[in-house]
This record gives sequence, structure tokens and C-alpha cells, in this order.
Amino acid sequence: MNPFFNISEEEKKELIKHLETNFYEFKKNSSLLETIKNTNFIGIIIKGCIQIIKNDYNGNRIIIEELKENQMFGSKISSINSECKIVAKEITKVLIIDYIKIIKNNYNNEYYN
Repeated sequence: MNPFFNISEEEKKELIKHLETNFYEFKKNSSLLETIKNTNFIGIIIKGCIQIIKNDYNGNRIIIEELKENQMFGSKISSINSECKIVAKEITKVLIIDYIKIIKNNYNNEYYN
């Protein structure tokens, strides 16, 4: 599902600016969590694909989930299980939103709600 469904491009730009978001671009096979220092974020994939990967006790890689354009993920994945990694499967652009800015915001526009 597109997190910006029913939001005009103008409203989307204003919302992104207001939430002080950041865009990151990741190369294939790079780890997202090593680059993004915020521990309370929501990521929206703008372009590309990521995989949530867990290494088991024997060192085998298990792909838990694969996420593509317009899908979201959160930073708490890594705190739930320290063996989980978020890795770019290809060149991937991600919009990062600080979760605290969302929950503590009193922005009264319809598209924000």
C-alpha cells in the first residue's frame, strides 16, 4: 500500500519537509542500519528493494521478508532480534521519517492525519 495514497504531490512535499525527513540511497548489498543512525525511524522504499535477513546459529542466511517500492519498515526490527539485518537487494532509495516527529506532531492538515 502506498503510504501517500490520496495525498497530492504538493501536500506530500510539504509533509516531507515538515517531518524533516531524509532520503538515503543504498548500493546493492549494503546494510541500511549501519548508515541510518536514528533508532526510531520508519522507512518508506521509494525505489528498489530491501531484504530483512537473519543469520541462524549455523551462519545460514534466511530471508525473512523482501520489501519493494512503497512498502514500509521500521528500525525496531533490529532491536527485536540482533541477528536481523536490513540489506539493499539492488540500488535502493529510502525515505526515512523520525517516528517521534510523527507521534508528537500537532500538524492539523487532513493529509497529515
